Amino acid sequence: MRSIERSPLARLQVLFPLLAAGLWLSGGCATKGDLESLKQEIEASSAAKVESLKGETKSGFEATRKQIEEREKQLAQDLKAQQEALAKLTESLKSEQARLADLSAKLDALSKDQAEVHSAVKTSTQMLRDFLKTEEARLQASLNAVQGMLKSAASDDKPKEAKPVH
Repeated sequence: MRSIERSPLARLQVLFPLLAAGLWLSGGCATKGDLESLKQEIEASSAAKVESLKGETKSGFEATRKQIEEREKQLAQDLKAQQEALAKLTESLKSEQARLADLSAKLDALSKDQAEVHSAVKTSTQMLRDFLKTEEARLQASLNAVQGMLKSAASDDKPKEAKPVH
């Protein structure tokens, strides 16, 4: 024979009438009216317990539903706060990206300017070097000419040896 699992209320509904009937019978004879009265008491007690359990279940359900609603509201608020924080972070990142792009453009422009300045300095330095070489050569030529004139003048200024007159 299989055993059937029953709820506590179902077991109580089965055992209580049997127990009551056993007590009535063991104490003497029970009349049909006594058994009817006992049956009505058991049904009333069972109905009251069922109603009590329904009330407890309903109040438990309502409390759980309220907890779920409160938790849902809290989660919605948390989600909204996180979305706002994410929006601020996204805006900040966009601003930083724009700033980085601007700095990158400025750096490119400065690099280009630096290359142009370097090229101009190199060209100017070469031109100055060439000019200085030319000046050096011109001054050396002038110096040689002056030295030649000085030698020539010095040789003209030497007393000439007197030639005897005859």
